[in-house]
Amino acid sequence: MTSAKALIERWRRGDDEAAASLCNRYFERLLHLINDRLARRFRARFDAADVCQSAMRSMFRRVKDPKYAFEQDAGVWSFLLEIALNKLHNRVRHESAKKCDPLREQAPPANEDGAVDLFVGLSREPSSVEAAEFRDLLVQVFKRLSREERRYLVLQMRGYSQKEIAQKLELCTRTIRRMSLRIRQKTEDLLV
Repeated sequence: MTSAKALIERWRRGDDEAAASLCNRYFERLLHLINDRLARRFRARFDAADVCQSAMRSMFRRVKDPKYAFEQDAGVWSFLLEIALNKLHNRVRHESAKKCDPLREQAPPANEDGAVDLFVGLSREPSSVEAAEFRDLLVQVFKRLSREERRYLVLQMRGYSQKEIAQKLELCTRTIRRMSLRIRQKTEDLLV
């Protein structure tokens, strides 16, 4: 097995396979540790996998700088773990702020007829955090989809109807409906 130090050196030279090897080596272990430290009340707000992905991205960005030298593989793991724990701490601190704490949340005010006024919430621009969370979720969804399902989803996001998508992909509408249901199920699995 190639050492983590050697994989870092290969990554610095532009070898994306080295990055994939590092992810394969450390991601599940990191995910398990972060998941163990994530309090139950925050699990509806963010996922341990989000923290791990962000930590991996930060590690790869930082180790491009040759000042990060590792004598042993354990140093790479320690560095990654430190980044992940800092990210988890920062995220929990952010979510615990008065405006974000799930224990302090209240239902939005109701209209005169008792219905919740969703228009206000839906009409505003998403925050940078919401946009980043959506982007990360979309990446996770795309990783679970087949090539054809990804093509379908891109067309759907561009506003095409199922009938138009069926024509573009040269599939029957029944197949498109089944594909839509599969995509919905895969997406719901991520959100649970």
